[in-house]
Amino acid sequence: QEDTWRFEGHDVQRTSASGVCLEGPLRPLWHATATTPIRERPASYTHVVVTETDVIAVGARGRASTLHALDLTGVHRWAHDDRHDMHWGYWPMVVGPLAALNDDPVCFLDVASGKVAHRFGADSWGQLAADDERFYWTNTWHIHGPPLHLVAATIGTSKILWEQSRHGGTIAMDVKDDLGGVTLDGGAVFQVASYQAMPLAGVAAFEPSTGQERWRRATRPIGFMSAGGGRLYVVERGAHRERRLVARSQRDGEEVWSLAVKGAQGASPLVASGLVVVDTEPGVVIAVDAVSGQERWRFDLDVKRTTQVGHETSLAAAANDTLVVTAGPEIVLLALSTGALRWRGPLTGKPLHSPVLAGGRLYAVAGGEIWAFEGSRAF
Repeated sequence: QEDTWRFEGHDVQRTSASGVCLEGPLRPLWHATATTPIRERPASYTHVVVTETDVIAVGARGRASTLHALDLTGVHRWAHDDRHDMHWGYWPMVVGPLAALNDDPVCFLDVASGKVAHRFGADSWGQLAADDERFYWTNTWHIHGPPLHLVAATIGTSKILWEQSRHGGTIAMDVKDDLGGVTLDGGAVFQVASYQAMPLAGVAAFEPSTGQERWRRATRPIGFMSAGGGRLYVVERGAHRERRLVARSQRDGEEVWSLAVKGAQGASPLVASGLVVVDTEPGVVIAVDAVSGQERWRFDLDVKRTTQVGHETSLAAAANDTLVVTAGPEIVLLALSTGALRWRGPLTGKPLHSPVLAGGRLYAVAGGEIWAFEGSRAF
């Protein structure tokens, strides 16, 4: 019940597996609507992460990214608005007393006050991660700010330690990465990138303290990456443009197994209880054995994706063998081990996305609003 959800995908491995237990039926506790002081800049929430005391939300006012803190009853505490001009919907993270955003600009704010602690300028977008000593982030588009890169900075001082995978010259918008993913596991930093120039695309591993490259594999990734059990899991495009769920060795990046998955989404595959789970555009959830790559079960939601929110997710694993799936305005609870339906029900009038489990509750976003739900019992 005390588990938090501080990163996209719950943790720096991007497993989307929580220690919270959840049991249906679910009911809404509260919902929060984003506000704006200027009518011409309509406001919305995009994704949330949750600590023991706060809901930290990334959102938008007009085309600018914003960062917000709410308490666990949905009362708004503060908002940070840089008034920049491009919101891509990358998730925030919370590390210790700091909340961070890498969605134009890169900034670290004090969770208690909302005041800026560190700021690294505009024109940067990408995933964020952290270990006990360092922050990590990427940039996906070279405009007037930094080049495309993977960066490590010291926690506390935020001094830049190293930079890798640097691309981009003196011409604005000369190169772009469609992903900008960073995942941590097994004492390594893993990057997943989909550059417009194919020879640069793929997955790579780096030494956390120095940034020294350990290996790099040219592939066609189309989604973010998760990690566990000495492997990396990512959806890639094959030679004939088919989509495949691929497991790679963390040691050298070599492919271990792959499985065709029609229309798989770009979110990191969920990794829990010996399974790798992906959601697909036709509305079919597929669970695969993490070791062998053999399909274990599939469940047809009979709902197609409708939200079109940047970097949305649809899966979260609870600790009581329960898989949470957002399906249009419904929440669907499946048995993680078998795919059997446990409960489903419409909870909002708008499509839900980006489910998060923390403190015995389920949080999600629908129509730009944050929704909090509770189950039939807390355990």
